[in-house]
Amino acid sequence: MVRKLLSQVKTGTVGRIKRSIEVTRLFLAEERNRLGLKAKDVANSVGIALSTQSNYENNKRFPNSQYLLAISKLGFDLNCVITGIRNHHGLDEKEQLLIKLFREAPEAVQHYILNGLSSNPD
Repeated sequence: MVRKLLSQVKTGTVGRIKRSIEVTRLFLAEERNRLGLKAKDVANSVGIALSTQSNYENNKRFPNSQYLLAISKLGFDLNCVITGIRNHHGLDEKEQLLIKLFREAPEAVQHYILNGLSSNPD
């Protein structure tokens, strides 16, 4: 039993259980759809064949770390791709919107907002 486990560790097969691959595939396609991308767009952007992209999304192959890094640069939320949990750090939708709008606002508007929120009216 121990030899089999050590062999799996050496070959990298530990943790590659079918269930985890299925979950990753499902969330990979979900993230691609959220970004409004076609499989062909992703494949071209990261430099892989469309058939490889299809294999990743259809549970025939497991993407490597180089691929994951490349899709992260396209806007993929890797936490969501791997776990299915969007990385919002516990913020509700209104809080997320506030942060998004604040970041997009001109510096003068940001300064005004910060002053308004930090003042202590008596």
